[in-house]
Amino acid sequence: MTGAPGAGQYSLNTVTGQHTFSSSDAGKVMTITYAYSEPTSNSTTGAPASVLSLTLFTGQRPQTPWTYLTSNHPGQDLGYNGIAYVASSAMDLGDSGALPNLSYEVLGIMPFGSGISDAEPGSIINDLVTNPFYGLGSAGNLITDPGILSVGLSGAYWTQSDVLFAKGYGTFTYAGTGAASGFHYAYTRPISVTPGQTYTLSGFIDATQVSAGSPSWNIFDPTISTGYFGMGQTPGASGVLSGTWICPSGVTQVVVLCDTSNCTVNSGQLLRFARPVFSLGTTPVSQVMLDDYTNFSGYCIANGIFLSPVYDSQQTAAQCIQDILSITNAEAVWSEGLLKLKSYGDTTAVANGAIFSPNTTPIYDLDGTAFLDVVTVKRPSVADVMNSVSVEFVDRSNSYNVAVAEGKDEAHIAIYGLRKARPKTAHSITSSDQQPRSRALPEGPPRAKRRVLPTHCLHQSGEAVTLTGWLRRAEA
Repeated sequence: MTGAPGAGQYSLNTVTGQHTFSSSDAGKVMTITYAYSEPTSNSTTGAPASVLSLTLFTGQRPQTPWTYLTSNHPGQDLGYNGIAYVASSAMDLGDSGALPNLSYEVLGIMPFGSGISDAEPGSIINDLVTNPFYGLGSAGNLITDPGILSVGLSGAYWTQSDVLFAKGYGTFTYAGTGAASGFHYAYTRPISVTPGQTYTLSGFIDATQVSAGSPSWNIFDPTISTGYFGMGQTPGASGVLSGTWICPSGVTQVVVLCDTSNCTVNSGQLLRFARPVFSLGTTPVSQVMLDDYTNFSGYCIANGIFLSPVYDSQQTAAQCIQDILSITNAEAVWSEGLLKLKSYGDTTAVANGAIFSPNTTPIYDLDGTAFLDVVTVKRPSVADVMNSVSVEFVDRSNSYNVAVAEGKDEAHIAIYGLRKARPKTAHSITSSDQQPRSRALPEGPPRAKRRVLPTHCLHQSGEAVTLTGWLRRAEA
């Protein structure tokens, strides 16, 4: 209340917290009841971060320092680039003086969207291959997102001119109409450069469906008003372009830009840009080149395979990638200077806006004249095949506690008895609805040993061939 309190009343100074009672209540015991709401770690309503006075930093590169530190502790206001954290300058610690236990669910850097919080596996591998901070990407590449993962009309690592110049799977794509395209483009965040220094720009352009014009990689000023350097792809060609550029006087910031350059793309076909590198010096920095992975991503999306791996300890990039491939029924193949992702899926699937159409057409029909020796097929006995497989995953619906999903072949068990495989660990799976598509139980699938003539040696893992002629079977 305001004014002088009467009997049974009190006034509260909201600044000092002092209560003032009526003199007639001297010696009495007064009970004061407060009503308030306290946010919980699983709150889906209200604003717990606001109530707790938390400021969220999402781990951008670069990341603006916390304004509280800038104002009160200048010189100690670090941006902590690439680190997501929360901060509070006035958190109520109660009478314990210790930080409370707060739980957070972190939405990662590449959620698929459409209600799916996990990431598409192809994008994860692309990030591991291209990221210069924690992946295989060279730190010498001055482009923050060379994997072309974060794209928007504004405010992303890449800014696109319009929706016709679209983000693909690690690429920018433009769908042709058979007429001149006009100028559709995308460009990076501003990159700091030094006048007089020499820089190298390289980038991949697939212009095999271009009939006229020259799609290009370019260097522009951040306002996209002045072009400093450009290199165009020959119509009908595909490959990596590379060139050097000397930064002119007065230029301190540039962007790297890919542009359709008013070229003509065949109707219904795609023009693709990928794998940009902008580095200091005259030699392009080396990095692993990932081939277009549209087919692999289509398989994962159409089959509902989405993952959320957590990398909290050091391991090789090869192991990180192999873990993903083992779950997604796929293989990595190094061929023609590119890392290629090959899906073993052989059934058409449609879901989540994607269509997976497997290529089951054999590239070779191999008969007895194609081999240098007898083909030996090694296959384990059907009685020795494991008929119960279990996978350990983390369950999002149960606070990410570890759970186990099991799959059984009941018909096989009825004949040969239960044969349990050793449990597989796949903590990148967060839902029991996502069954891993592992292509091999511990014994492995049938395998063929063969030596073929040089005229038939260009097939790769994941490609179909037919075998006709004399085979020799060898049991395990």
